[in-house]
Formats: sequence, C-alpha cells, structure tokens
Amino acid sequence: MTDLRTELLIEQLEARKGGYSYLRIEASVVSQFDKKRETRLICALDNTISFRCGLNHLGDGNYFIIVAARYLKALKKKAGSTIISELTKTRIH
Repeated sequence: MTDLRTELLIEQLEARKGGYSYLRIEASVVSQFDKKRETRLICALDNTISFRCGLNHLGDGNYFIIVAARYLKALKKKAGSTIISELTKTRIH
C-alpha cells in the first residue's frame, strides 16, 4: 500500500485512557502494510498540517493515530468533526 486518502471521524478516547483525540484506522487497512502495525506514517490533515505518527492498538482489533490538540485547534476541528486524512508510509533508510 502506498497512500490512503479518506474522510475520517475525529474521535476521543475515554479519560481513563488519556482522553486523546484520535483517528480510527481499520485493521483491514493496517493489514495492507508490509510491516503491519510497526509501520511509521506521515499523516496529512485537510491538506494543511502533516506530522509523523505511529499506530496504536484500540483494543477491538483496530488501530488509531493520536491527533494533537494544537493541530485540531489550527484546523478548527474537534471530536465529532470529520476530517480529510492522507496516510503515507515513511521511508526509513
């Protein structure tokens, strides 16, 4: 898999799990990566902000990427909003 561009819902973890805002990445998408969940990614949001990230277990077989509050503030988004996300595998040499 090279890139994934899709509209995702911004969700929020329970307070006891950190309360972070995140994007859910389905297990079927992660299974397309050569190294599965060990893949490092670049996440671009609304064609405006991009950052390096990794995949975390959600606990239901799916994964998530944490989105920093500062990025959501800059994009004027919050939990419950949708956002255009583009994931690209990083190249490690």
